[in-house]
Amino acid sequence: MRCRRSSGFTLVEILIALVILMVGIVGIMALYPVAVKNTKTSLQDTTAATVAQSLHSAMTEAMRRAPTDTVTLQHDGTGGKFAFTVPAGIGVPAVYPAPGTAFPLGDDMDVRQAVADIRTMDPTEPYDQYSWQFVVTRVDAQSQLFEVRFRIYRNFDATALYDPMAPDVRADLVQEFSAFILKG
Repeated sequence: MRCRRSSGFTLVEILIALVILMVGIVGIMALYPVAVKNTKTSLQDTTAATVAQSLHSAMTEAMRRAPTDTVTLQHDGTGGKFAFTVPAGIGVPAVYPAPGTAFPLGDDMDVRQAVADIRTMDPTEPYDQYSWQFVVTRVDAQSQLFEVRFRIYRNFDATALYDPMAPDVRADLVQEFSAFILKG
C-alpha cells in the first residue's frame, strides 16, 4: 500500500503564518497614535502660521500708518481696534495685551458672521480655541525699527507664568514668530 500525502498546510505552518500576521498588525497599530499626534501638531502649526501671517500684515500696516508712537491695530481678537504705545527704550519689551491675558480669535463679529455663513458654529471649532499676544521691542534709537514677537496659543491658560524676555515654554503655546517692522 502506498502512503498518500495530503496537500495543504500543517498546523505548525498555520501557526507560524498567524504569528507573522499578528506581528505586522501590532506594528501598524503602534504607528497609529504617532500619526494622530503628528496630524494634530501639523494642524496647529498650519493654523498658527496662518494667524501669524495675518497678524504680521495687520501689524506692518498699522505701524506704517501710525504718525505717533501710538499704533492702532485692527485684527480679529482685538474687539475691533486696539491702540498701543510702542516702547521708547531700546530692548525694553512691551507685552500686549497685559501678561496673563491674550486676544481670543473669533471674537470679531464680522469674522464670526463669515464663519457662520460658511458652516454652523461649533463649540469645538479650532479657530475659536486660538488666541494670541504680541511683544514689541525697539531695536535701534536712530531708526524706527521694532522687533515684534507674535505668540499663538491654543486653549490659553491665564494662570501660567510668563516672562516676556524668555522664550515661552508654556504648554498652551503653539508657535512663536518674530518679525522686524520699520515704523512710519
